[in-house]
Amino acid sequence: GFTSVVTLFFDGEFRDVWRKKRMQDRIANIKDHYIVCGAGEIGQIVSKQLKESKMDFLVIERNPHKIDELEKDGILVVNGDATHEEVLLRSNIEEAKGLVSTLSNDADNVFTVLTARQLNHDMYIVSKAIEKSAHNKLKKAGADNTISPNEIGGRRMAALLIRPSVISFLDVITQAGDVTLDLEEVVIDPKSSLCQKTLLDANIPEKTGLIIMAIKKKGDTKVKFSPRYNDVLEPGDTMVVLGTDDQVEVLRKMAKAD
Repeated sequence: GFTSVVTLFFDGEFRDVWRKKRMQDRIANIKDHYIVCGAGEIGQIVSKQLKESKMDFLVIERNPHKIDELEKDGILVVNGDATHEEVLLRSNIEEAKGLVSTLSNDADNVFTVLTARQLNHDMYIVSKAIEKSAHNKLKKAGADNTISPNEIGGRRMAALLIRPSVISFLDVITQAGDVTLDLEEVVIDPKSSLCQKTLLDANIPEKTGLIIMAIKKKGDTKVKFSPRYNDVLEPGDTMVVLGTDDQVEVLRKMAKAD
């Protein structure tokens, strides 16, 4: 009877079933999200960053132990193999904004990227590359960008030896040390009051406390670093700024439609 149901609830079984049901409902309705394929060391770091940035995301993982850990942390998880089309579809890939593949070997990453790109032509895809030859294969499969943890780690270790002061400064920006500043992108809405203003007239540093590091014009692949005071802000331009989350939020509001 009712007493048994209550007892079952407090025993934890009913709560687990209820939690999983709520999680499945959230996954079924998620949109404009990011998909993290794999919950290894790199996948966990990616998930941590996305969670701290308050982004909507889910993780595809098939290891039961890792799935339990992710669920306990309140992270949405799809149980399965990311190389399978059916699993990607269960992750609402057709509505996703981006995907990062952090699987343990290049073959699985290539297959995941290839399948993901076929299911969603518009999302941004980043993949881990292990062997040097994997970069081109992943790009051909549909990845927008590739990252080699081994290459980055090696370069960073060498840089720490050669330029320790520079790396200490970069740690602040990339959140490798105590978090104070970060680099963010802010896109200017066509109806924003910032449109057609020069940087001098927009007066962004004074109003937000941010440092404008670079500007990328809409449709241009090149980024202009250290923009000049007379550069004009136009609809669709992307500003790369350095500052705190609160400061960036102020600029995002300025860049939105009035």
